[in-house]
Amino acid sequence: MGDMATVVIQGPFKEYSNKVVKSFLNAPFIQEVIVSCWDEDNTDSLSSIEDSRIKLVKTQKPSNPGTDNRNLQIVSSIEGIKRSTSKVTIKTRSDQVYTDESLVLMDQYYKQTKVAGDKRIFVSGIYANLLYHPCDHIFWGETADLIHLFDIPLETNGLIDKIRVDKSILHEYYPFFVRTETYICARYCAQFEQIINKYVLQPELYLYDNSPRWNEAHHFSKNVMPKCFKSFPRTGLSMYWEGKNTEYKYSYQRKHNNQYWAEEGY
Repeated sequence: MGDMATVVIQGPFKEYSNKVVKSFLNAPFIQEVIVSCWDEDNTDSLSSIEDSRIKLVKTQKPSNPGTDNRNLQIVSSIEGIKRSTSKVTIKTRSDQVYTDESLVLMDQYYKQTKVAGDKRIFVSGIYANLLYHPCDHIFWGETADLIHLFDIPLETNGLIDKIRVDKSILHEYYPFFVRTETYICARYCAQFEQIINKYVLQPELYLYDNSPRWNEAHHFSKNVMPKCFKSFPRTGLSMYWEGKNTEYKYSYQRKHNNQYWAEEGY
């Protein structure tokens, strides 16, 4: 079973989440599927999938969701990952379905690229123009490293504790808070560059968009990200975003949001 992996499907359980579960059960390299959601979620439909590899983990939702729901992502991720029994764990979301071909290609690339002692976590793209910012749709790596990634303090006194901001316009406030991916991944990167801890402690100086010392933080981001995260190739990837009822637009992300993949050295 050494080549097998656990997948943790994290986030609120919706009716369409069964599609995510089934997609991974079809993958030949999956040892178990852990559904990590909330006590309040209705998961009755999950029982319609008869497979002993499914494990259900329900957790009490944090009273403070954090800016952009980051605390919810952290809690439901770590609670699922800690229950993985595989050396390799894949953390994904409960509203995104990859094709069978995409999953096989990612598994093959991971096994061909990962080397002994490698602390990199594999992701589906990296935003090189931002700070410590991989695409957070999928995190694929050794279980111990994913625990390191998500076993972090929850946000307190964040943006949403100070003002009321609808999630639909949250992007307009990037100069006033740390992006969620940066909040999580900068802490992981700090194991390779201790100075990043200083940035985490003084985010308004280093980690907000347009911070006065953003360029210094970005210099270390460019140097340390290749040690921490590795993108899968874009070629062959296809994902349907059930939560938004649309195919994920890879070309749009490259053109408008500077998302890069393995083909470009990321």
